[in-house]
Amino acid sequence: MLEYRTSYTAGLLQAKAFRILKKKTNEVLEPLDINATDWGVLGLLLRERQGFRLSELSREVGVKAPYISKSVDHLEIKSFITVRPDSVDSRVRIATITKEGQIFVARTEKLVVAQLKIVFKKVSKRDLYGYVKTLDTVVQQYSDVAKEVDLKHLRD
Repeated sequence: MLEYRTSYTAGLLQAKAFRILKKKTNEVLEPLDINATDWGVLGLLLRERQGFRLSELSREVGVKAPYISKSVDHLEIKSFITVRPDSVDSRVRIATITKEGQIFVARTEKLVVAQLKIVFKKVSKRDLYGYVKTLDTVVQQYSDVAKEVDLKHLRD
């Protein structure tokens, strides 16, 4: 039963839930020789077929550039993505998903969803939607605040 929680108990609960979700997702991804960062990169590239600059991927996935470079190199070796120089600025690298990567994502998504259905089996669709909507709102709000801070810095 949900009860009032202090900030520290809510924080512990959120951390425990994150670890459970990460563990269950990794049980699918690790045998396939990819990690959560790789999975996020593939998902973003599937959604944006024209590709992403590596700097954009870094920002969207929420990891620093060296981690994206490592992930991109790994996924390129597996033939799930291709990386090419930008047509306007050859210093910029653009990553795009390959047909093999698209097939891999489709198959793996089914496995990940099946695993997460086990985790969320006692959660109603409405509550799950609310949970995901809350996460999205927090991320969006934080992104908006970060943009405001960046813009304020430019005005000073």
